[in-house]
Parts: sequence; C-alpha cells; structure tokens
Amino acid sequence: MRIGTDLKGQLAHLFQVLVAGERLAHECAQRQALLAPERKTRSFLLTQAQQEGLHAWLFQRAASALVPRGSVSDSPALRAMFHYRERLFADLDGGNLAGSLVGMQVVLEGVGARVLKEMDAELRRRGDRHAALRRRLLLQEDAHHAFGLRCIQRLCAETPATSILLATAGREYTALSSDILTACEEVFLYLGAEPQLYQPALPACLRGNVG
Repeated sequence: MRIGTDLKGQLAHLFQVLVAGERLAHECAQRQALLAPERKTRSFLLTQAQQEGLHAWLFQRAASALVPRGSVSDSPALRAMFHYRERLFADLDGGNLAGSLVGMQVVLEGVGARVLKEMDAELRRRGDRHAALRRRLLLQEDAHHAFGLRCIQRLCAETPATSILLATAGREYTALSSDILTACEEVFLYLGAEPQLYQPALPACLRGNVG
C-alpha cells in the first residue's frame, strides 16, 4: 500500500506505525519481566505485554478498515521505529532494565499516549463509534507510562548517580522518538499540530546535567 495523500490514507499509515510500536512494546515488556527482580513488577509487565499485543491487533484492524488494500511495509517512520528498536534491544540485551524503562514506558509510551489522544479527537470528529474501546486503551497506555515514571523516579531517588546515566539514555531515546514523529509530519499536519507537540518532556530526574 502506498501512503495516501488524503486523511484516511495518512491515518492508516499512522496506525501502521502504531502497530509497529505496540508490537515492540509487547516484546519489550515480556523481556523486561524476565529482568525485573520484584514479583509485583514482573506481574505488571506481563499484564502490559498482553495489553500491548491486543493493542497491536486493534490498530492493525483499524488500518485495514481505513485502507483495505494492504499495509505499508516500508516508510521513513517505520525505519525510524526500527532504529528505536535497535537502541531499546541494546539495553535489554545488556540486562539494563532501568534503561529499557526509560526507552519504552517513559519515552515511547509517553509519545504514544499523546498521539492516541489526538487521534481519538479526530476520529470523534469523523463520527467513529468506538469511543469506549479507545478510552479503555488510552487508560492502559497512560498506566504503562505512569508505571515507568514511578520506577525511574524511585531509582533516581535511591541512587542519585543512576540519574546521570538514565538522563543520557533519556536524551538518546528522545532524539530517536523525535525522528519517528518527524517522519510522521504529514499526518500530524493533517491533524493540525506540529510533530514535536507530541513529544512529552522528560521527568525532572532525567533533565539534569549529563555532560
């Protein structure tokens, strides 16, 4: 499928990018659960993995409903998502749970939640009838983001030196997520907003001097 020049085609492409992001989140949460030392944390992450898998399925159906002829297999946005995946898996492969929490739950989930809220508003204007389902999905995404924030804020408070390393990771992940947003610029302009408006600020503990 070629990326459409109308709003329907643009939204379908954005849904495809979200599918890639949710599949990444599903796999990441599964691997994070293997690294988590606390049972409560492991339980949350396994539940998140299940939810992300469902979100990916729902977004794929939404993309297919908008443009039934097929899906985008390659685009600047999907390539940017692949680069994000490489950085995230470097943390996971190295056993760096904290770094992966910054990359997935804090940065990428934060971006995703903002994008979904704007898409929800646009779909409402278009008369979409699945508001209750989208509201439930948004609540789950917000919960994943809030979980990541709590974990990172606790880590930074317990080990101040950790905040320097995590701040560096935060800057790297933010730059990579900015690449994804910039690659989706056309659809965001259709929605009436500049791409960087979807980039949430890092928490205070990740905004220190990182050299």
